[in-house]
Amino acid sequence: TLTSLASNAVSAPLAVLYGQGQLKRIAQAIYRANHIAVPIGAFFIIFMMLFGEEFIDFYAGSEYREYASLFPLIGMGFLVSATQNLPSRIPAVFGKVGLPAAVTISCALLNVVLSLVFVCWFEWGLMGVAGGTVAVQLLYRATFFPVFVAHLLEEPVSLFFWRTVIIPLAACLPVAGVLSVLKLLQLGESTIGLLFCGVSGGVVHLLFILGVGVDS
Repeated sequence: TLTSLASNAVSAPLAVLYGQGQLKRIAQAIYRANHIAVPIGAFFIIFMMLFGEEFIDFYAGSEYREYASLFPLIGMGFLVSATQNLPSRIPAVFGKVGLPAAVTISCALLNVVLSLVFVCWFEWGLMGVAGGTVAVQLLYRATFFPVFVAHLLEEPVSLFFWRTVIIPLAACLPVAGVLSVLKLLQLGESTIGLLFCGVSGGVVHLLFILGVGVDS
């Protein structure tokens, strides 16, 4: 994904900045990278959340249309997870990998337990498996990493959460609104219509990013 590529690209420079003790510059680099990479990379996720049924009809056939109901739930988890792709590299840069590793293992076990509970107890089927995964992602990515990384960078947790999660996701609201309107108008029912919705949403999203800007 774009956020993963951005994370790989800036990891080495962040290590250099850490060696120089420039924590503020590391924080600013994370904010700037997230403000650009997350909204751009989120477009396809948002598109699939809204037009999953139409895309499955085109790609696999209408007999698989029911699986599109998973897309909004899974997409929400992916969106939140994407905001912490870059911050999650910071513990390794700082040499603080013990706690994140322990939390990762604990969350993996919790994921299995929740999925079993949702599937076996509540009988939610695939939605239960997805629900368990998303619940753990939200706990892990939207709670642990912002708090832990903000502590490492000596940044206020509220500011770090605002800059790495809220602003990048808020930048996706215009395209989500446009795609929602196109969905309500049922313009994605045909292949040409689906392509039109994708291109229209992409243009609006790009114009918003270039015109309004999210790199502050």
